[in-house]
Amino acid sequence: MSPTCKAWGVGILIYMTQRGALFFQLPNVMAQQFGTNSWVMIPVFYILSLLHIIVMYYGMRRHGFQSIPQLISERLPAYAAVPLLSFIGIQFIGIVYTVIHSYTLVFQYTNDTSVNIHTLSIIILGTALYCAWLGPYTMAKSSIVFLFLTFWSIGLELLQFNDFQFTRLTPFFFYQAHPTAAGISEIMSSFFGFELLMMLAPLLDKKTKWFRTVLLFNGIAAAYYLMYCLLVQGMLPIHQSSTILYPVLRLYGGSRLTALENITDLLFIFMMFSAVISASLYIWSASQAVMHIRHQAPKAPVFVLLCVLCSIPLLASITVEQFGKISEFVAYGDWILILILISLYWILPVHADQQSAAKREDTSIQESA
Repeated sequence: MSPTCKAWGVGILIYMTQRGALFFQLPNVMAQQFGTNSWVMIPVFYILSLLHIIVMYYGMRRHGFQSIPQLISERLPAYAAVPLLSFIGIQFIGIVYTVIHSYTLVFQYTNDTSVNIHTLSIIILGTALYCAWLGPYTMAKSSIVFLFLTFWSIGLELLQFNDFQFTRLTPFFFYQAHPTAAGISEIMSSFFGFELLMMLAPLLDKKTKWFRTVLLFNGIAAAYYLMYCLLVQGMLPIHQSSTILYPVLRLYGGSRLTALENITDLLFIFMMFSAVISASLYIWSASQAVMHIRHQAPKAPVFVLLCVLCSIPLLASITVEQFGKISEFVAYGDWILILILISLYWILPVHADQQSAAKREDTSIQESA
Protein backbone atom coordinates (compact mmCIF):
# COMPACT_ATOMS: atom_id res chain seq x y z
CA MET A 1 0.00 0.00 0.00
CA SER A 2 1.26 3.51 -0.83
CA PRO A 3 2.36 5.82 2.01
CA THR A 4 -0.14 8.40 3.16
CA CYS A 5 -0.09 11.76 1.37
CA LYS A 6 0.50 14.90 3.41
CA ALA A 7 -1.85 17.89 3.31
CA TRP A 8 0.22 20.17 1.07
CA GLY A 9 0.99 17.34 -1.32
CA VAL A 10 -2.72 16.52 -1.68
CA GLY A 11 -3.71 20.17 -2.17
CA ILE A 12 -1.05 20.80 -4.82
CA LEU A 13 -1.82 17.50 -6.55
CA ILE A 14 -5.50 18.44 -6.95
CA TYR A 15 -4.53 21.97 -8.02
CA MET A 16 -2.22 20.65 -10.75
CA THR A 17 -5.02 18.33 -11.87
CA GLN A 18 -7.50 21.21 -12.11
CA ARG A 19 -5.22 23.63 -13.94
CA GLY A 20 -5.13 21.93 -17.32
CA ALA A 21 -5.03 23.13 -20.91
CA LEU A 22 -8.62 24.40 -20.62
CA PHE A 23 -7.46 27.62 -18.97
CA PHE A 24 -6.07 28.76 -22.35
CA GLN A 25 -9.62 28.55 -23.71
CA LEU A 26 -11.66 29.38 -20.60
CA PRO A 27 -12.02 33.17 -21.23
CA ASN A 28 -13.33 32.34 -24.71
CA VAL A 29 -15.95 29.94 -23.33
CA MET A 30 -16.93 32.41 -20.59
CA ALA A 31 -17.43 35.20 -23.16
CA GLN A 32 -19.50 32.93 -25.41
CA GLN A 33 -21.73 31.77 -22.56
CA PHE A 34 -22.16 34.94 -20.49
CA GLY A 35 -21.17 37.81 -22.79
CA THR A 36 -19.71 41.04 -21.41
CA ASN A 37 -18.26 41.03 -17.88
CA SER A 38 -18.63 37.26 -17.77
CA TRP A 39 -15.73 37.20 -15.29
CA VAL A 40 -18.26 37.80 -12.50
CA MET A 41 -19.48 34.22 -13.00
CA ILE A 42 -16.14 32.70 -11.96
CA PRO A 43 -16.92 33.18 -8.23
CA VAL A 44 -20.31 31.50 -8.81
CA PHE A 45 -18.66 28.41 -10.28
CA TYR A 46 -16.08 28.52 -7.50
CA ILE A 47 -18.83 28.48 -4.85
CA LEU A 48 -20.50 25.53 -6.63
CA SER A 49 -17.24 23.58 -6.55
CA LEU A 50 -16.73 24.57 -2.92
CA LEU A 51 -20.16 23.17 -1.98
CA HIS A 52 -19.36 19.93 -3.82
CA ILE A 53 -16.08 19.55 -1.92
CA ILE A 54 -17.64 20.25 1.49
CA VAL A 55 -20.51 17.80 0.99
CA MET A 56 -18.05 15.22 -0.37
CA TYR A 57 -15.70 15.62 2.59
CA TYR A 58 -18.38 15.11 5.25
CA GLY A 59 -19.73 12.13 3.34
CA MET A 60 -16.24 10.58 3.24
CA ARG A 61 -15.80 11.20 6.96
CA ARG A 62 -19.19 9.63 7.60
CA HIS A 63 -17.84 6.33 6.20
CA GLY A 64 -14.46 6.49 7.91
CA PHE A 65 -12.69 7.72 4.76
CA GLN A 66 -13.32 4.61 2.75
CA SER A 67 -12.51 5.02 -0.93
CA ILE A 68 -15.47 4.94 -3.26
CA PRO A 69 -14.37 1.66 -4.96
CA GLN A 70 -14.13 0.03 -1.53
CA LEU A 71 -17.55 1.32 -0.57
CA ILE A 72 -19.16 0.17 -3.81
CA SER A 73 -17.57 -3.30 -3.85
CA GLU A 74 -18.36 -3.98 -0.19
CA ARG A 75 -21.81 -2.47 0.15
CA LEU A 76 -23.51 -2.99 -3.21
CA PRO A 77 -24.48 -6.27 -4.89
CA ALA A 78 -22.36 -7.39 -7.84
CA TYR A 79 -25.06 -6.56 -10.42
CA ALA A 80 -24.92 -2.91 -9.28
CA ALA A 81 -21.24 -2.68 -8.28
CA VAL A 82 -19.72 -3.98 -11.52
CA PRO A 83 -21.53 -1.54 -13.88
CA LEU A 84 -20.83 1.39 -11.55
CA LEU A 85 -17.13 0.56 -11.19
CA SER A 86 -16.94 0.07 -14.97
CA PHE A 87 -18.54 3.49 -15.47
CA ILE A 88 -15.91 5.03 -13.17
CA GLY A 89 -13.09 3.40 -15.11
CA ILE A 90 -14.48 4.35 -18.54
CA GLN A 91 -15.19 7.93 -17.46
CA PHE A 92 -11.67 8.40 -16.11
CA ILE A 93 -10.20 6.96 -19.33
CA GLY A 94 -12.30 9.50 -21.23
CA ILE A 95 -10.88 12.30 -19.06
CA VAL A 96 -7.32 11.06 -19.68
CA TYR A 97 -8.01 11.25 -23.40
CA THR A 98 -9.42 14.79 -23.25
CA VAL A 99 -6.59 16.03 -21.01
CA ILE A 100 -3.82 14.71 -23.26
CA HIS A 101 -5.52 15.54 -26.57
CA SER A 102 -6.38 19.08 -25.40
CA TYR A 103 -2.76 19.78 -24.56
CA THR A 104 -1.43 18.36 -27.84
CA LEU A 105 -4.01 20.35 -29.83
CA VAL A 106 -2.97 23.62 -28.19
CA PHE A 107 0.70 22.75 -28.66
CA GLN A 108 0.20 22.00 -32.34
CA TYR A 109 -1.99 25.06 -32.83
CA THR A 110 0.54 27.52 -31.41
CA ASN A 111 3.97 26.00 -32.06
CA ASP A 112 4.26 23.82 -35.15
CA THR A 113 1.45 22.36 -37.23
CA SER A 114 3.85 19.69 -38.47
CA VAL A 115 4.11 18.19 -34.98
CA ASN A 116 2.80 14.62 -34.99
CA ILE A 117 -0.05 14.86 -32.52
CA HIS A 118 -0.26 11.07 -32.10
CA THR A 119 3.42 10.71 -31.23
CA LEU A 120 3.29 13.53 -28.69
CA SER A 121 0.12 12.06 -27.16
CA ILE A 122 1.72 8.63 -26.72
CA ILE A 123 4.82 10.19 -25.13
CA ILE A 124 2.66 12.03 -22.60
CA LEU A 125 0.56 8.89 -22.00
CA GLY A 126 3.68 6.78 -21.41
CA THR A 127 5.00 9.28 -18.87
CA ALA A 128 1.59 9.44 -17.15
CA LEU A 129 1.37 5.63 -16.97
CA TYR A 130 4.80 5.48 -15.34
CA CYS A 131 3.81 8.11 -12.75
CA ALA A 132 0.52 6.31 -12.09
CA TRP A 133 2.39 3.03 -11.58
CA LEU A 134 4.54 4.68 -8.89
CA GLY A 135 1.41 5.72 -6.99
CA PRO A 136 -0.17 8.85 -5.46
CA TYR A 137 2.62 9.49 -2.96
CA THR A 138 5.18 9.90 -5.75
CA MET A 139 2.70 11.92 -7.81
CA ALA A 140 2.13 14.28 -4.87
CA LYS A 141 5.88 14.78 -4.42
CA SER A 142 6.29 15.38 -8.16
CA SER A 143 3.42 17.88 -8.21
CA ILE A 144 5.17 19.95 -5.53
CA VAL A 145 8.33 20.10 -7.66
CA PHE A 146 6.32 20.95 -10.79
CA LEU A 147 4.44 23.70 -8.93
CA PHE A 148 7.69 25.41 -7.95
CA LEU A 149 8.84 25.16 -11.57
CA THR A 150 5.69 26.86 -12.87
CA PHE A 151 4.35 29.13 -10.12
CA TRP A 152 6.85 31.90 -10.81
CA SER A 153 5.25 32.49 -14.22
CA ILE A 154 2.19 34.03 -12.52
CA GLY A 155 4.38 36.98 -11.53
CA LEU A 156 5.17 37.67 -15.18
CA GLU A 157 1.54 37.22 -16.14
CA LEU A 158 0.50 39.90 -13.65
CA LEU A 159 2.64 42.38 -15.61
CA GLN A 160 0.05 42.21 -18.38
CA PHE A 161 -2.23 44.41 -16.27
CA ASN A 162 -0.10 47.29 -17.56
CA ASP A 163 -2.14 47.01 -20.79
CA PHE A 164 -5.45 46.55 -18.95
CA GLN A 165 -8.26 49.06 -19.68
CA PHE A 166 -11.36 49.24 -17.50
CA THR A 167 -13.29 50.86 -20.34
CA ARG A 168 -13.16 47.59 -22.29
CA LEU A 169 -15.15 45.89 -19.52
CA THR A 170 -18.13 48.16 -20.38
CA PRO A 171 -20.91 48.98 -17.85
CA PHE A 172 -23.09 46.21 -19.28
CA PHE A 173 -23.31 42.75 -17.78
CA PHE A 174 -24.12 39.59 -19.76
CA TYR A 175 -24.68 41.46 -23.03
CA GLN A 176 -24.65 38.95 -25.92
CA ALA A 177 -24.87 36.06 -23.44
CA HIS A 178 -25.89 32.69 -24.86
CA PRO A 179 -25.68 30.16 -22.02
CA THR A 180 -25.96 26.48 -22.90
CA ALA A 181 -25.81 23.31 -20.83
CA ALA A 182 -22.75 22.15 -22.77
CA GLY A 183 -20.88 25.41 -22.17
CA ILE A 184 -21.73 25.54 -18.47
CA SER A 185 -20.58 21.92 -18.07
CA GLU A 186 -17.31 22.75 -19.81
CA ILE A 187 -16.70 25.71 -17.49
CA MET A 188 -17.56 23.67 -14.42
CA SER A 189 -15.19 20.91 -15.54
CA SER A 190 -12.30 23.38 -15.13
CA PHE A 191 -12.95 23.15 -11.36
CA PHE A 192 -13.18 19.35 -11.36
CA GLY A 193 -10.42 17.12 -10.07
CA PHE A 194 -11.55 17.13 -6.45
CA GLU A 195 -13.58 13.96 -7.14
CA LEU A 196 -10.30 12.05 -7.14
CA LEU A 197 -10.16 12.57 -3.38
CA MET A 198 -12.86 9.90 -3.16
CA MET A 199 -10.40 7.48 -4.78
CA LEU A 200 -7.49 8.66 -2.61
CA ALA A 201 -9.45 8.58 0.69
CA PRO A 202 -7.54 5.74 2.45
CA LEU A 203 -4.20 7.37 1.55
CA LEU A 204 -5.03 10.78 3.03
CA ASP A 205 -3.18 11.56 6.24
CA LYS A 206 -5.95 12.42 8.71
CA LYS A 207 -3.45 14.04 11.08
CA THR A 208 -2.98 16.90 8.65
CA LYS A 209 -5.38 19.55 7.41
CA TRP A 210 -5.65 18.20 3.88
CA PHE A 211 -9.27 19.32 3.61
CA ARG A 212 -8.38 22.95 4.31
CA THR A 213 -5.42 22.72 1.94
CA VAL A 214 -7.64 21.44 -0.86
CA LEU A 215 -10.01 24.35 -0.25
CA LEU A 216 -7.06 26.76 -0.31
CA PHE A 217 -5.73 25.53 -3.65
CA ASN A 218 -9.24 25.36 -5.10
CA GLY A 219 -9.47 29.06 -4.27
CA ILE A 220 -6.07 29.68 -5.91
CA ALA A 221 -7.29 27.95 -9.08
CA ALA A 222 -10.42 30.14 -9.07
CA ALA A 223 -8.29 33.27 -8.62
CA TYR A 224 -6.09 32.13 -11.51
CA TYR A 225 -9.13 31.72 -13.78
CA LEU A 226 -10.57 35.06 -12.62
CA MET A 227 -7.30 36.83 -13.39
CA TYR A 228 -7.23 35.57 -16.97
CA CYS A 229 -10.89 36.28 -17.64
CA LEU A 230 -10.39 39.84 -16.37
CA LEU A 231 -7.25 40.27 -18.46
CA VAL A 232 -8.85 39.02 -21.66
CA GLN A 233 -12.02 41.10 -21.25
CA GLY A 234 -10.03 44.17 -20.20
CA MET A 235 -7.67 43.94 -23.18
CA LEU A 236 -9.82 42.53 -25.98
CA PRO A 237 -13.29 43.61 -27.18
CA ILE A 238 -16.17 41.16 -26.70
CA HIS A 239 -16.31 40.16 -30.36
CA GLN A 240 -12.67 39.02 -30.16
CA SER A 241 -12.70 37.38 -26.74
CA SER A 242 -15.73 35.28 -27.77
CA THR A 243 -14.34 34.23 -31.16
CA ILE A 244 -10.58 33.76 -30.61
CA LEU A 245 -10.08 30.10 -29.68
CA TYR A 246 -7.16 30.65 -27.28
CA PRO A 247 -7.38 34.27 -26.12
CA VAL A 248 -4.82 33.76 -23.36
CA LEU A 249 -2.17 33.07 -25.99
CA ARG A 250 -3.25 36.21 -27.84
CA LEU A 251 -2.34 38.18 -24.74
CA TYR A 252 1.21 36.85 -24.77
CA GLY A 253 1.65 37.54 -28.49
CA GLY A 254 0.23 41.06 -28.27
CA SER A 255 2.03 42.11 -25.10
CA ARG A 256 4.42 45.06 -25.17
CA LEU A 257 6.65 43.20 -22.72
CA THR A 258 9.38 41.28 -24.53
CA ALA A 259 9.65 38.73 -21.72
CA LEU A 260 6.01 37.77 -22.18
CA GLU A 261 6.24 37.60 -25.96
CA ASN A 262 8.96 34.97 -25.70
CA ILE A 263 7.50 32.97 -22.81
CA THR A 264 4.90 30.98 -24.78
CA ASP A 265 7.15 28.03 -25.65
CA LEU A 266 8.41 27.80 -22.07
CA LEU A 267 4.86 28.00 -20.77
CA PHE A 268 3.83 25.01 -22.88
CA ILE A 269 6.71 22.94 -21.57
CA PHE A 270 5.59 23.73 -18.02
CA MET A 271 1.95 23.02 -18.90
CA MET A 272 3.02 19.52 -19.94
CA PHE A 273 3.74 18.89 -16.26
CA SER A 274 0.10 19.60 -15.40
CA ALA A 275 -1.07 17.36 -18.25
CA VAL A 276 1.12 14.50 -17.04
CA ILE A 277 0.09 14.87 -13.38
CA SER A 278 -3.60 15.13 -14.25
CA ALA A 279 -3.54 12.15 -16.63
CA SER A 280 -1.50 10.00 -14.22
CA LEU A 281 -3.88 10.61 -11.31
CA TYR A 282 -6.92 9.72 -13.42
CA ILE A 283 -5.14 6.59 -14.71
CA TRP A 284 -4.33 5.52 -11.17
CA SER A 285 -7.94 6.13 -10.12
CA ALA A 286 -9.23 4.11 -13.09
CA SER A 287 -6.91 1.27 -12.08
CA GLN A 288 -8.41 1.26 -8.58
CA ALA A 289 -11.91 0.96 -10.01
CA VAL A 290 -10.88 -1.91 -12.34
CA MET A 291 -9.04 -3.75 -9.57
CA HIS A 292 -12.13 -3.73 -7.37
CA ILE A 293 -14.23 -5.21 -10.18
CA ARG A 294 -12.07 -8.33 -9.99
CA HIS A 295 -11.56 -8.12 -6.22
CA GLN A 296 -8.00 -6.79 -6.19
CA ALA A 297 -6.91 -7.95 -9.64
CA PRO A 298 -3.14 -7.98 -10.31
CA LYS A 299 -1.68 -4.55 -10.94
CA ALA A 300 0.34 -5.27 -14.10
CA PRO A 301 -2.51 -6.67 -16.27
CA VAL A 302 -4.76 -3.78 -15.20
CA PHE A 303 -2.19 -1.20 -16.31
CA VAL A 304 -1.66 -3.00 -19.61
CA LEU A 305 -5.41 -2.89 -20.18
CA LEU A 306 -5.55 0.82 -19.33
CA CYS A 307 -2.61 1.51 -21.63
CA VAL A 308 -4.44 -0.13 -24.53
CA LEU A 309 -7.77 1.58 -23.77
CA CYS A 310 -6.12 5.01 -23.50
CA SER A 311 -3.99 4.54 -26.61
CA ILE A 312 -6.85 3.61 -28.94
CA PRO A 313 -8.64 7.02 -28.88
CA LEU A 314 -5.34 8.93 -28.81
CA LEU A 315 -4.24 7.22 -32.04
CA ALA A 316 -7.56 7.86 -33.78
CA SER A 317 -7.73 10.74 -36.25
CA ILE A 318 -10.57 13.14 -35.46
CA THR A 319 -11.41 16.73 -36.30
CA VAL A 320 -11.46 19.60 -33.80
CA GLU A 321 -15.28 19.68 -34.04
CA GLN A 322 -15.51 15.96 -33.26
CA PHE A 323 -13.17 16.40 -30.30
CA GLY A 324 -15.38 19.24 -29.05
CA LYS A 325 -18.37 16.88 -29.03
CA ILE A 326 -16.37 14.22 -27.19
CA SER A 327 -15.20 16.75 -24.59
CA GLU A 328 -18.79 17.88 -24.10
CA PHE A 329 -19.91 14.29 -23.54
CA VAL A 330 -17.05 13.63 -21.09
CA ALA A 331 -17.87 16.82 -19.14
CA TYR A 332 -21.50 15.70 -18.78
CA GLY A 333 -20.35 12.26 -17.65
CA ASP A 334 -17.97 13.71 -15.08
CA TRP A 335 -20.66 15.84 -13.49
CA ILE A 336 -23.07 12.87 -13.38
CA LEU A 337 -20.37 10.66 -11.89
CA ILE A 338 -19.50 13.19 -9.18
CA LEU A 339 -23.14 13.56 -8.15
CA ILE A 340 -23.61 9.77 -8.03
CA LEU A 341 -20.47 9.10 -5.99
CA ILE A 342 -21.10 11.90 -3.47
CA SER A 343 -24.70 10.68 -3.11
CA LEU A 344 -23.49 7.15 -2.33
CA TYR A 345 -21.54 8.43 0.67
CA TRP A 346 -24.79 9.83 2.07
CA ILE A 347 -27.26 7.18 0.92
CA LEU A 348 -25.45 4.01 2.00
CA PRO A 349 -25.84 3.19 5.71
CA VAL A 350 -22.83 3.49 8.00
CA HIS A 351 -21.36 0.47 9.79
CA ALA A 352 -20.90 0.63 13.55
CA ASP A 353 -17.09 0.60 13.32
CA GLN A 354 -17.21 3.46 10.82
CA GLN A 355 -19.44 5.46 13.17
CA SER A 356 -16.88 5.09 15.95
CA ALA A 357 -14.08 6.07 13.54
CA ALA A 358 -16.02 9.17 12.55
CA LYS A 359 -16.50 10.09 16.23
CA ARG A 360 -12.77 9.68 16.84
CA GLU A 361 -12.10 11.92 13.85
CA ASP A 362 -14.49 14.55 15.24
CA THR A 363 -12.70 14.41 18.59
CA SER A 364 -9.24 14.79 17.01
CA ILE A 365 -10.44 17.76 14.94
CA GLN A 366 -11.88 19.48 18.01
CA GLU A 367 -8.66 18.89 19.97
CA SER A 368 -6.48 20.29 17.17
CA ALA A 369 -8.75 23.31 16.53
